[in-house]
Formats: sequence, structure tokens, C-alpha cells
Amino acid sequence: MCAAVCGNATNILFDWLFVSVFQWGLFGAAAATALGPCVAMSIWIFHYLLKKNTFKFTKSFWDLSLFQRIIKNGAGTFILELSLGCVVIFFNIVLLDVSGQDAVAVFAIISNIAYVGKGIFNGISQAAQPMLSVNYGARKIKRVQATLRTALICALIFSLGCYLLILIFPRPIIGFFINSSDAGLIDHGVWAARIYFISFVFTAVNTVLMYYFQSVESIKVTTMIALMRGLIFILLGLAVFPKFLGELGVWLTITFAEATTLLITLPIRRRLDRMLVSESIE
Repeated sequence: MCAAVCGNATNILFDWLFVSVFQWGLFGAAAATALGPCVAMSIWIFHYLLKKNTFKFTKSFWDLSLFQRIIKNGAGTFILELSLGCVVIFFNIVLLDVSGQDAVAVFAIISNIAYVGKGIFNGISQAAQPMLSVNYGARKIKRVQATLRTALICALIFSLGCYLLILIFPRPIIGFFINSSDAGLIDHGVWAARIYFISFVFTAVNTVLMYYFQSVESIKVTTMIALMRGLIFILLGLAVFPKFLGELGVWLTITFAEATTLLITLPIRRRLDRMLVSESIE
């Protein structure tokens, strides 16, 4: 936590220093972004010098089967991260076509807000992941299920809290990114945000479940979830909804993708739960 906070704080501080004070422009922003992880890595590496460290570097580390296992299990997360850039491009193209440049500007604002919320869901899921995987390996399935329930409840509470903030304080949130004199763009952003962030409840559950399937090495399901919510259903939604609903259809696309993915995933999760319970040693 200290390393992550210091790394991000360094990024923010140097962004201000390099861009606003030194006037280095884009180069300054890039340099600040590069320095942040360097600070975090320096703190993490320091751990190996402490007496409480229980891990040692070794020369004999190569294991082809383990490497293949890592690659396969991480494929779903890789696909999801890779698809994010593609989704931004597709959204911009469709919004330009159905509504114009103001809608693209609004999408940029909403994407930044959503990035913060999704970071919370990822944090909850990644915090649960070691507990899920360790207890799954020990075949202590009741602990796996308890950890999953806790992660889902926490993610749902945060998602509802985030959406409630969007409903109650939309203008201050959107206005943080826009000049207060541009009332039309703020109104546009408020309307779009209230529709777009309906997806947050489904996003929260899907994020936790995807990391859950990854923790128990259900590789095919993890990859399937990543493809469905990250690419397939988004492309389908963007291809169909704007034709009938215009810009409204664009903002509903993420909700459609996340909700449809969840409907397909829940029966798979129940089936996996029954299988795990039959293998439990508890």
C-alpha cells in the first residue's frame, strides 16, 4: 500500500511540477508517469533486504509447464485490458456519427470517472484473489465461498454508492472536467452519466466473478467473460442500439454488455460451486 500510494503521489506531484511549473508539456506528463512506477518499484524491492522476507531469488526458476499455465490463466485479463483501447475507438466513431463532437467530449469525461470506479472493483477483486486461490488449492471450499460473498457484497455496495453520487451530485462531478460557462455540455454530460452508470452494478459483479474464475483456474470461463463483456457484446450493442435509439443506445451499450454477460455467467458459477463442494475436504 505504501509503495502504491507513494508511486501515485509522485506521479501527481511531478505532473504538476513538470507541466505547470516547468512548462514541459506532453514530455513532462510522460516523464511524471514514468517516474511514479519507479518510486513504487524501489519501495517494493526494499522488501527483499528485510529480515522478515521469506522469498529468495534463485537461478533455477524456469519451468515451461508453469509458464504455460500462467499465460493461459492470464489470457482473460490480458484480453480485457487490450479491448479497452479498442472500445474507446469504437465509441468515439459511433458517437461522432450519431451525435457529434460534444458527445465524444462527454464520453471522455465519463470514461475518466468510470476508470476510478472500476479501479475500486479491481482492487476488491485482486485483494480477494490470493484468499480465493490459496483456499481453493487447500480444497477449503467454504472459505472460498465466504471470500467470494464478501467481495461481491463490498463491490455491490461501492457500485451502488458510486451510482448514488452520480444521481445526487451529477453537475459538480461533470463540472469538475468542464468550464462552468459551458452549461450545455454539462447538461449533456449529466444526462449521459445517469444512463451510462446504470452499468456499474453489473460491472462490479462481473469483475469479482472474473477474478474468482481466474483464481480457481477456470481458464475457458475467464476468457469467455473477458471476450463477452470487453468486446463481443459491446460491438453488438454499438452496431444495433444506435440505429434505433440514437445516442441513448450508445450510453446503454455498456449496461447491455455487462448485464448479458452476467446472465450467462451466473449459471456457470452455480455449476462450478456444486463441483467444488463435491471436492471439498471440509
